[in-house]
Amino acid sequence: MPNDRLAKLFDLKVLIGTTETTDDSLLLLLMTRATARAEVAAGRPLARRDAIVEYPYATPEEQRFLRLRRYPIESITSIIQRYDRGTAAEFAATAALTEYTQWRTVSPEVADVHNRGVVERVDGVWYLRPGWLQVVYAGGYVDPARVELSFSTATWTASTKTLTVTNGFSSYTYAAGDVIVITGGTGATTGAYVIASKVDASNITLNESLSAVNLTTGDIAAGYASMILPPMDLQQGVVLETQRAYRHAKRGGDAGVDLGGGGRVDAMNWDVHPALMEAVDRLMTWAL
Repeated sequence: MPNDRLAKLFDLKVLIGTTETTDDSLLLLLMTRATARAEVAAGRPLARRDAIVEYPYATPEEQRFLRLRRYPIESITSIIQRYDRGTAAEFAATAALTEYTQWRTVSPEVADVHNRGVVERVDGVWYLRPGWLQVVYAGGYVDPARVELSFSTATWTASTKTLTVTNGFSSYTYAAGDVIVITGGTGATTGAYVIASKVDASNITLNESLSAVNLTTGDIAAGYASMILPPMDLQQGVVLETQRAYRHAKRGGDAGVDLGGGGRVDAMNWDVHPALMEAVDRLMTWAL
C-alpha cells in the first residue's frame, strides 16, 4: 500500500485546534496534495514505496557512482547490469550482481536516514545507457502516521480485516490516517497498512487485506522495520501547507477560493507555504 503523506493528520488537527472527524477525508486529501507539492519542489519523489523498479541512465554513460531517485534507500533487492537494452524478461533471466563484491551503497549504508541513494560499482563502472541497468529497491520517507506498535503474536480474520492481539492495543488511541507496519508472518503480505478502526483492546481493523484467508498461526509481526521518517521540519512544512489549503477550501466551500464576481481559484494554485519551501531547501542541500 503506498504511503502518500509526509505528516500526521493528528498533528494537523492539533494545529487547527479540532477533534472533529467531519473533515478528516478533506484534510487527508489536502495533506496528500501538500506532500505532492513538496515532491515537486524537491524535484524527486519523497514518499516511501516498496518494490521500486528503476532503470537508471546518465551522461556520461560510464560512471563509478549512480544515484537512485527515491532515497533514503531502505533496502536493495537486486541490481542487474546488462550490456544491451533489455526487456523485463531478459532482466529476469540475467544474474544479479553481488553486494560488496560488485556494488555497495556509499556510506551511510541502507536503512540510514542519511543515505543519499548513491550506489558504487566496486569492480568497475556502471554502464548507464537507457535500459541497460535495473535496480529493484524500497526507499523514501515512510508516512509518519504509522503506529508505534510492536508485536509478534497477532492473528488475522480475513472476512472482517481484523488483527487480533490479546490486550495488544489497550494503550493505543485510534486517529484517522494511522498506519501500522506488518513486518512478517506466515502467509501475510508485509508492508504498511491504514488502520480503519480500533474495535477494542485486542482488535483493530485494516482498510486493506494482508491475506485473503484467515491466518491463525499467531506469528504475524508488526514493528518499525527499517523505515525512515521524514525530517521534522519537512513534516511541519507539510502540516502548515495543508492548514493553509484547508482554510482556503473552507472559505470557498470546496477546494477553491471564491474571489467574488463569480471568479474562483483552486486552493492548490496558491504559493507554497514558506515553511515547506525552506524545509525542502534544507533537505536538498543536505542531500548533496
